[in-house]
Amino acid sequence: MILIAIILGTLTAGIGSVWLAAALNFGILAKNTQHMLSLAAGGLLATAFMHLLPEAFESQASAHNLFAALLAGVVFFFLLDKAELWHHG
Repeated sequence: MILIAIILGTLTAGIGSVWLAAALNFGILAKNTQHMLSLAAGGLLATAFMHLLPEAFESQASAHNLFAALLAGVVFFFLLDKAELWHHG
């Protein structure tokens, strides 16, 4: 039963990605490409950071320093994104 679910999930993901690529190629979703790319990159970064946080808490650093570094990183990337949008406006 699990093998059937795995095969169905793989086929669904494969066929869905081909349909999405075809829709992007034909211009149906072309105007939203930048937004979808930003969402994908943000999702990957969020997943990476969420997996790194427990290891950071196990280190010898204080929670205050960890959250200060986290906040500084979020603000830096927010400002970097705004600068890129302003430059390419």
